Amino acid sequence: MTFSLFNKMEFVEQIHSNISLQRYNEIPMIVIEHEIGRAIISLQGAQLLSWQPKSALQDLLWLSEAEPFKTGTAIRGGIPICYPWFGTAKQPAHGFARTSQWVLSDWQVSEHEVKLIFGLYSENNIAIARVRMIFAEDCRVKFTQLENSEAQAALHTYFNVGDIAQTTIFGLPKQCIDKVANQVIEVSSPLTINKQTDYVYSGENRINHIEDRVNKRFIEVEHNNASNVVVWNPWTATTSAMTTEGHKTMLCVETARVDETLKQGESLEVRIIQQ
Repeated sequence: MTFSLFNKMEFVEQIHSNISLQRYNEIPMIVIEHEIGRAIISLQGAQLLSWQPKSALQDLLWLSEAEPFKTGTAIRGGIPICYPWFGTAKQPAHGFARTSQWVLSDWQVSEHEVKLIFGLYSENNIAIARVRMIFAEDCRVKFTQLENSEAQAALHTYFNVGDIAQTTIFGLPKQCIDKVANQVIEVSSPLTINKQTDYVYSGENRINHIEDRVNKRFIEVEHNNASNVVVWNPWTATTSAMTTEGHKTMLCVETARVDETLKQGESLEVRIIQQ
């Protein structure tokens, strides 16, 4: 079961009738409460932590109940933005964007939609990256690389599922790189997770479906401009800011540019909808 921040935060400021600034421990949060649903975004990392559309009985995103929510510590759950690198070849792991402070630079609210835009800036106040989030019947998170360089990026989405053993992912290729074994392997598709899994697939299939049988729902995941899809679950391997039982209710299906870097002006987007 995912950890819920709602009703646990300290109110700071009302930005709009449907948008407020709140705080949990050391982390400032943007909170959306609207007819379409509700969402929480951490200003550290411009990280969507919670999205529950009005049609959903449970949050679509998983958030660790062991997360300390401390400044400068990456948050385990939601949709972390991995940038400008993916993995642990450099430090901090998965880049500095997810532990940096972002700015809410624009917002638009209508009867059927909420749009937020976040910016990441250099020490010289030059824009490095932008994230646009749109909440309606679906949820869209779009990352745009603005710096004059090439970089890896990933939208590292943690999905909230009732039981990983009763969850199936459809639409994956039948070959991937197994990062645990460090080799190319043949895998079943559809895929059910029953061990430590860190699979890097090609991005040839734009759409995956997650069947969450316990919560009786399908979640459609659309990857736009991705070169890779990464499927991850640590199983019982020791992982920071996660309880020993945490892996049982989470599944990462990530929208990534690992093999092909993003150039200046290029974007990477994930679209999520409960069916």
